[in-house]
Amino acid sequence: MKGITIGPAGGHGLSRMQGTKVMVAGRSMILPNSEVPYVVQKLTMSQIASIPKDQFSVSLMDPSMPVMAIAGGRKGGGKSLAIRIRQRHQAGNKGVVGFITQDPSKMINVGIDSTKEFTALISLINQAAQKSDMLRGKYRALSRTVTETPPTESGIFYAPIDEDELSDCILKIIERYYGTSDSTKIMGTDFKLGEFCVLMHFYFIRIGIMEKKSRQPFSNYLTKKVFGDEERFTARSFNNYAKSYENIEKDLSDSKGVKFNFEIRPNPSGKPVYDAFHEIGYTFHHSHYFDELRKLRKQMNEFGF
Repeated sequence: MKGITIGPAGGHGLSRMQGTKVMVAGRSMILPNSEVPYVVQKLTMSQIASIPKDQFSVSLMDPSMPVMAIAGGRKGGGKSLAIRIRQRHQAGNKGVVGFITQDPSKMINVGIDSTKEFTALISLINQAAQKSDMLRGKYRALSRTVTETPPTESGIFYAPIDEDELSDCILKIIERYYGTSDSTKIMGTDFKLGEFCVLMHFYFIRIGIMEKKSRQPFSNYLTKKVFGDEERFTARSFNNYAKSYENIEKDLSDSKGVKFNFEIRPNPSGKPVYDAFHEIGYTFHHSHYFDELRKLRKQMNEFGF
């Protein structure tokens, strides 16, 4: 199998340079080396499982993947992401279970067809973190341009919000908190993915980027643009969590409600939902896409209309 490879940093886009060809269980794959630190190719999960995770990072780049497998760390220190993959039997068929988490001790199970091929970005660990995010974003953007029936705009956001760019921002933040799980701790308290999405919805309403504020259009947007019909997110669970927070919704979604300073991280207040809302707002406020929106707003304010 010949992989499409990506040349060294500073090069000009895709390169035809080869990495290191290896044979695994009778199948060939291309692994990166010092001259070609990034390789993109189609692999089965069993092939991906065989890649030495102490040397390489692996990211599954298909936009609606049930597993996003990322491993490795940053050169010079910092918290690393970890992936572990093992075999299991499920409903009589051999499958693969993928694990991803910011805490390597927290393992998440996801059943995958072992014969199916996925688009995998393999990187040398010391090149992995920043470039993997960048390249996966470019891959998602490219996939939206080549699909036969691209999703239509939902129309729920005010201009100049770009629904695709916002969806990439949302997905990156959700992966940071949840990996492939549907539960995580935010400010020391467990929150389900559906709860996160409800609090995110309140935050978007609060900062004034939503033209249509009701639950169903936002839930549809998440399903189509962010999760790609992944089973871990459903409109039903989203709606159920939203109903459970109705008594405090105005505190969070109304800018005249409880005061929050999203410039800084929250300190524990004894109100876990409020603290989680503050933390989620802080994370979006400091994301790359929201930085770009603030720059655009500043430019618009300087126009001499």
